[in-house]
Amino acid sequence: MNKADNNTVMLAEKLFVNDGMTCTEIADKVGRNRRTIESWKKKFGWEEKRAGLIESCRALPQRIYELWNKVATQIEKDIDEGKEVSPARYRLASQLFDQIPKAEAVEKAAVAKSETKKMSAKEIIDIVKKAHGVEDDTPV
Repeated sequence: MNKADNNTVMLAEKLFVNDGMTCTEIADKVGRNRRTIESWKKKFGWEEKRAGLIESCRALPQRIYELWNKVATQIEKDIDEGKEVSPARYRLASQLFDQIPKAEAVEKAAVAKSETKKMSAKEIIDIVKKAHGVEDDTPV
């Protein structure tokens, strides 16, 4: 595959996986046949990549809770052992704890919206960024 074709495949994959576009929409945008886009989708596993990205976003509340739990457990251990707990560790635990309800709200909104309309990975990422006050160009 030449460089131009490779760039087109990469763009088409991004449009499918991240932006949630259909094969027909992608074909129109990149100037290729819908069947070509569908063959790329199958060959390069775009459905699995899209599902993985969406699942990763939906798992966010659990990941935040698990991290908070690790920090809180270490704080508790330090206290039990009579060690001084760093203010940074308290601050991190507090910040993570504050993010749990936001992440749960994002997950709930994503599930509700996906029941009425299939959400794209980009829509879920945008919801997560909005809930956390992250700029559009900042990675999640």
